[in-house]
Formats: sequence, structure tokens, C-alpha cells
Amino acid sequence: MPGDCCPSCVPEPPDACEKGRAAYVDLRAQLVDKYGSITCNSSAECALVQEDNLYQFACPIALPSSTTESFKSNIQQAEVSCSSCRLTDRAPILCETVIAACVNGRCTAQLTG
Repeated sequence: MPGDCCPSCVPEPPDACEKGRAAYVDLRAQLVDKYGSITCNSSAECALVQEDNLYQFACPIALPSSTTESFKSNIQQAEVSCSSCRLTDRAPILCETVIAACVNGRCTAQLTG
């Protein structure tokens, strides 16, 4: 406030988490499209990537091994948009056991067994 010697706390807008989630979902889709579009020649070139952050815990996705660190780094940057969300705001999810495989030139998560 004007004339105050110290800063005052300002509450987050009530829809800040929802807006952050929308931005995260959009960026995540772009990253999956970008890195998932890189072709593979064998399953050895594919790896599973797991998301576990403030916005979401997601089942593993398969991406080319050469892109997993970039994907993780970019998704961590995207998490900043969800800084107003609480860990309890994310939906619980159960994942099936999958492996990364190269199918028709794309890395995919394939069910085991």
C-alpha cells in the first residue's frame, strides 16, 4: 500500500490454478507432439517418461531416448504455471504397466503381458 514501509501479501486470484493448469496442458501437448514426432528405428531408441509434479501425476509416455531429458526439463519449466495449485488438487490416476517400443517408426507405450 502507498506509504507502507513493507510489502503486503496479495492473495492469488481464485482462478489462478485453473488458468495455470490450462497453460500447462497446452504446453504439455506441444511438447509431446514435438518430441513424439521424432522417428525411431528400434525399441532400443525409446524410453518411458513419467510426470509427477504439482499439476499432474501422469502415466508414463514413450518418447525417443534422445529427447527425454529435454522433455523433463521443459515440463519442469511448465510446472511454474501451476505454482498456485496444491498437490491435493491433482486427480488420482492408476497406470497400467507398459514398456517403450518403436512401432511404425514412433515410440509408443505398449502394455506388458
